[in-house]
Amino acid sequence: MKAANRLPAETFDLVLGEAYPCRISIARDPATLQPVEVVLKPSGSVGKSGGSLDLIFFDLGIALSRTLQGRDPATGAAMPAPPAGAAR
Repeated sequence: MKAANRLPAETFDLVLGEAYPCRISIARDPATLQPVEVVLKPSGSVGKSGGSLDLIFFDLGIALSRTLQGRDPATGAAMPAPPAGAAR
């Protein structure tokens, strides 16, 4: 059973290059099914907690999540809406 405050998510195992196994979870807005959150976590021997790869993946997940939510990836501030008809 998932916690009430958690979004539905899918988790995938990937290998970056030939040496970096990781897991990626993508959470979606239940109403629109649009992705709104990304969590990256190294796994296997490179995934030892507290390592530099953990920090890189954590920061990357925050930046991707903010971008998906229409916020500035660096600051988290709301971004202005694109002009009508512009690709996002």
